[in-house]
Amino acid sequence: FVLAHTYAQPNTPLRRRTLALLLVMPAITMALAASSSWHGLIWRSARLVDADGIAMLQLDHGLWFAAHALFSYILMGLGSLRLLVSALRSPGLMRWQAGSMVGAACAPWFANILYIAKIEPFYPFDLTPFVFGLSAVVLGWSLVRLKLLDLMPISHDTILRSLDDGVIALDTQRRVAHANLAAATLLGIPARAMVGRSLDDLLGATHPLAAASARIVAGRAEISLERAGQAGIYDLQVLPLTQRDKTPGGWLLIVHDISERKRREQLQR
Repeated sequence: FVLAHTYAQPNTPLRRRTLALLLVMPAITMALAASSSWHGLIWRSARLVDADGIAMLQLDHGLWFAAHALFSYILMGLGSLRLLVSALRSPGLMRWQAGSMVGAACAPWFANILYIAKIEPFYPFDLTPFVFGLSAVVLGWSLVRLKLLDLMPISHDTILRSLDDGVIALDTQRRVAHANLAAATLLGIPARAMVGRSLDDLLGATHPLAAASARIVAGRAEISLERAGQAGIYDLQVLPLTQRDKTPGGWLLIVHDISERKRREQLQR
């Protein structure tokens, strides 16, 4: 789960408190496993059984084993889902990276389910250790050939947050779906407070940005805006967005400060 989160969101690390909480269950499980002969919470009994002429160790699991298995499956499921979403959204090489991690994570998971659920004809053979070995080979191949953990994906939020230009995404009803930090700073409104509301509601219909974005379907315009009490001239670019099925998806507004350029042009005249 931690690896999946680190891969999918490399610039948003898990908090130390979250990591500490995630370690509580494994720590308790290890302590109970070391003392299971006293309480039977991990293994109630262990015995050798004959499986087609092969002596196999058969374990009867206790209550805490079931709780730990559920905890592990939930985290593995969430991590695999995050990697799967990343694979579907990523292009080219990074899709192969995420896909290899999904396969390496899910294979031991399914093998362990076969053993715990006592599914024939695999039971009582526990294939999990062998499948872990195959997963290690897949991850090793990904590290060498796909540059896993060397070439990491960069989230769209990170890119937008790093831009000096204000970027605002509007849905088909012209409500704000996303605004980067530069846009929030320019308008003096927190980005979270903008989401779900139209620019008319946020700024007023007569505000230069709201009026121009409502008037222009696709194209550019120069608008005057105040920032920190100082008037500036901005280039507004309105780009129509389309969904994967080619239906309209809204608009992207890009606001670029051209005040300095305009001042230089005036001095040259």
